[in-house]
Amino acid sequence: MAKWEEIYEDLKERILSGKMPPGSSFPSNLDLLQEYGARSTLTIQQAVNQLIKEGLVVSQGKRGKHAKRTVRVIPTRSVNYRRGGFSQEFGQIASKNVLELRILDQKKDIPEALQSEVSTPALFYHTEQLLNGQLVAVSKAYIPSLVPTQDLYKLMKQANASLYGSLEYLGFKPVSCEENLICDFASKEEREALRLPKNSNIPVVRLTRKTYDANKQLVEICPLIYRADVYEFAYQFDF
Repeated sequence: MAKWEEIYEDLKERILSGKMPPGSSFPSNLDLLQEYGARSTLTIQQAVNQLIKEGLVVSQGKRGKHAKRTVRVIPTRSVNYRRGGFSQEFGQIASKNVLELRILDQKKDIPEALQSEVSTPALFYHTEQLLNGQLVAVSKAYIPSLVPTQDLYKLMKQANASLYGSLEYLGFKPVSCEENLICDFASKEEREALRLPKNSNIPVVRLTRKTYDANKQLVEICPLIYRADVYEFAYQFDF
């Protein structure tokens, strides 16, 4: 094993074990050089670059001695069973940022993979989902024209609006859903959406949720991406 790999493995263990607390300042290359007795800062930087790539160390500012480096803050993992909406699942520690809310009148505005199931006009609801202020997921919900689009749009424009609460108010209460999950490394677009470190190896979970009302009518299709390192999926079901 190369020297930089030994240093990387040791630093990684110290971060994951909590010896280097989340949010704490990460040592400078000079400090690490002296601690590990490496021959050059290049060796140290190789180890640090791998930690940054994996999202364990966050580097802010310009490269070099002026860059501020900290140990990644790891949000509290969910131990709840999956149920309904994000706020219902997590309660007070959950929050969201609404990125876009608009009516889609043309099929071409809907992803090709969803066009056969989402009739127009459809409502598009794009949000960021946060736990304790940490971004953990991005969702893009499409609600087909089965639901009165204009009425739903007006409800969702209100402060602190709930999608599932609004659907219930309009007579389309969600009662069941199916979810398809794929775990993979993040694409460039997914890294940007989740604000992951550039070129990081942090895995993501791509989830597509289909939600149905009591009449088994599709009332929502929602592709989501989750940070797989900070979100634990727990399910409960009957045989």
